[in-house]
Amino acid sequence: MAERKMWDKYEAAILLEAVLNIENNIENRSKAIERVSKHLRAMAQNRGFSIDDTYRNTNGISMQMVAMRATIFNIECKMRSHSKVFCEITNLYHTNRLEYETI
Repeated sequence: MAERKMWDKYEAAILLEAVLNIENNIENRSKAIERVSKHLRAMAQNRGFSIDDTYRNTNGISMQMVAMRATIFNIECKMRSHSKVFCEITNLYHTNRLEYETI
């Protein structure tokens, strides 16, 4: 089984972008989940990480999207992320859009 990696700011920004695309009807949820999963898995492989079938898979991305959506829109729910990196990237989105876009 591959070692679990904590989410980083780049992954969180990709996830947030997908959440916002879904919210703004720019992207279909199921296609966004698939796209984010493929992108994050490819990023991990490019970084030399050993990944398995569960690493950033579509089920996990779907759950993390719920958490990110709750974080960005300050929604109370069981899946609300208290992940430091999710909070940091959503704060950056709200307070420093230029730096967020750079990421």
